[in-house]
Amino acid sequence: LDNRGRLWVAGVENGTYMYDFSTHLLTHHAFGHNDPQAMSGSAVNHIFQDSQHQLWFCMGESGVDRYEEQTGYFYNYGVTHYLQGNCVYSACELTDHQLLFVTEKGFSVLNDTTRVFRNFDVKSGVPLSGMTQNALYMTSDGEVFLGGIDGMVSFRAENLNQHQVNYQVFPYRL
Repeated sequence: LDNRGRLWVAGVENGTYMYDFSTHLLTHHAFGHNDPQAMSGSAVNHIFQDSQHQLWFCMGESGVDRYEEQTGYFYNYGVTHYLQGNCVYSACELTDHQLLFVTEKGFSVLNDTTRVFRNFDVKSGVPLSGMTQNALYMTSDGEVFLGGIDGMVSFRAENLNQHQVNYQVFPYRL
């Protein structure tokens, strides 16, 4: 249920359905190739509402969609926006305006104010080579647990650091 008491149900190949208990209306939101108002895909893995009451749809093959209530439009964020992967399994809110999205390749943290992603995977020090579906849990005190092919990790949002790569530079001419 969202903050307005509406039930959102994810479909594997049919988008999503929203049932409004006050009006008894069922609304279907589906994928549309050239429709800017439509969802970016047909497979929805997870539906999440953040503390700002924004609805996020974790898509099976097209990243994550944010539903804009006022316009009825879905806005997509995928690998072209630097999301870690296009298959998004689940999501949670780390802090205000910091959203975590678990993908098949690792996880991404979105600053919802700046719309900038920080990505975490094996290259940045995460000891899991791949994440698995339904393997995200955040405790009431903010510890995050993620499950993957190689096991499980836990961390706190304040301890996430972006891994810096030190490159060796070889001068070509002096």
